[in-house]
Amino acid sequence: MSQPLAIGVTRKGLTTPTDLRNVRHALRNNEMALQYISRFLSYANSVLSAAERFKRTPYCEARAQVHYGNMLFEVSRLQTHLEQ
Repeated sequence: MSQPLAIGVTRKGLTTPTDLRNVRHALRNNEMALQYISRFLSYANSVLSAAERFKRTPYCEARAQVHYGNMLFEVSRLQTHLEQ
């Protein structure tokens, strides 16, 4: 199995244009998965939020692995201007 594709997600379920382009490229042959990317990002955000609740220390970075459209994505929290 290939390495998971790393993407960052804000607390609002948004991602950078670069990460979104990488997700679209990874799912290029799966039309149904492409149609529901916003739901995938929302789900990835909820999984990441749950992972954040179980961090051992405040300094640990929560990460989550999410399968979507026959791909594996590694999701981490993105802290950028997208939060505003």
